[in-house]
Order: sequence, then C-alpha cells, then structure tokens
Amino acid sequence: MDMTQQLLVEFLATVLCGCIAASILSATVGSIRCRATMVGLFTWLAISISQWTWYRFPFSFIALDAIDQVIGWLLAGFLMAKMIKPAQPQVIAKPTN
Repeated sequence: MDMTQQLLVEFLATVLCGCIAASILSATVGSIRCRATMVGLFTWLAISISQWTWYRFPFSFIALDAIDQVIGWLLAGFLMAKMIKPAQPQVIAKPTN
C-alpha cells in the first residue's frame, strides 16, 4: 500500500470515529466539559491500551500517545459537544392516586 492509500484510509477512519463520537455525544447527558472528556478518554483507551497489551509498545510511548490522543480528541470533543445538543433526561411521571 503506498502512502496515498494509507493517508486516505487513515482519514476515512478518523472521519468515521468522529461520526461515532458525535452520535455518542448526542445520546449523553452532561456538561460540555464532561462530554468532551469522555470522548478524549474513550479514544485513548480504545487505541493505546490495545497497543500496549497486544503489541507490547513501551509505556513511555503509551503515555505520550495519551497526551496526543486525549488532547486531540478532547479538542474535537469540545467542538462536537458545543455543536451537538445533549440528550434530555427522561422524566418519569409518578402515578397519581
């Protein structure tokens, strides 16, 4: 696979991840900071912990990758959380006697 194909696959995967993160944000209740942090931590856990566990990447790489992933997706999460309204909590009415 040449570099153009690799960049295209990476771009499409990142766009897909952004769409998934946006749909998760649209279904969550909470502040913008809470929702954005959730996206940042989710991406780091989904990507880096697997690399550490299965491929034995050194912890120093995983720690630096955490900074990269969490900050990058935190910024994207803030933008998405600001643009996407949070879900409204469902109010369950109590039956009247």
